[in-house]
Amino acid sequence: MDPIYFKTKDGREACVRTVEPADAEAMVALMLTTSAETRFLGYEPGEFPYTPETETEFIQKALADPSHIFLVAEVAGQLAGELQIKAMNARRRFTHRAGLGMVIYQAYWGHGIGTVLMQAGLSEAKAMGVEQVELEVVTSNRRGLALYQRMGFKVFGTHPRAIKYADGSYADEYLMQVQF
Repeated sequence: MDPIYFKTKDGREACVRTVEPADAEAMVALMLTTSAETRFLGYEPGEFPYTPETETEFIQKALADPSHIFLVAEVAGQLAGELQIKAMNARRRFTHRAGLGMVIYQAYWGHGIGTVLMQAGLSEAKAMGVEQVELEVVTSNRRGLALYQRMGFKVFGTHPRAIKYADGSYADEYLMQVQF
């Protein structure tokens, strides 16, 4: 994918582009920081299992996989977030479906980065022949839910007690999908 250059809502230069192995260290920092910033991710703080070396390997595998879209957003040259869309299953009956995950530093929430990442990722998925993109979102994640709905996603179910936090509390998730 060619890089997409844009300005954030507060006027900073930004870019969405395909991930590169050189991004591995920044990706690990993103996951470690964001897992402590929000309860909307699948990791407890400090639980992200990758090192820069294992993240480099993961990125290389993702780049070699034609069913894996892996994009990053940068603001003023600094990593601000990432989005991945990957085929749900390699079997023929499921190749029309893909799952989506996205992470953005809290400091960049509300600056338009998620919108550009989503537009780019969904455009790439559609061009690859994906017919349906699915995701799960914590029901209290109002920002994420609003973004996904603006991108055409619809709730098709709820997964009660989908997440159990370290403090023993639970969160439900909406199951969402968009079809092309």
